[in-house]
Amino acid sequence: MRVTDLTLSEQLRINTHEIAHRKKLMGLTDEDERLMLEAKPLIAHDVDQIVEEFYKQLVTYDEAAQLIGDSESLDRLKS
Repeated sequence: MRVTDLTLSEQLRINTHEIAHRKKLMGLTDEDERLMLEAKPLIAHDVDQIVEEFYKQLVTYDEAAQLIGDSESLDRLKS
């Protein structure tokens, strides 16, 4: 099987257990998930601006900027 035959989740081996683990690490609750899903239609129109502002703020932290590395990587993350 080729990598291109797999979904991104399959390539990264992200299953429901891994998702639950990551949510726990971030302290996300079922209520948080419900609220985010509820907000989705409200922010969908402005998602490009939200992403732009998020990364604009994120790269003000040296550690984050170093992890991102370069403008091409930053552009890929934004898309």
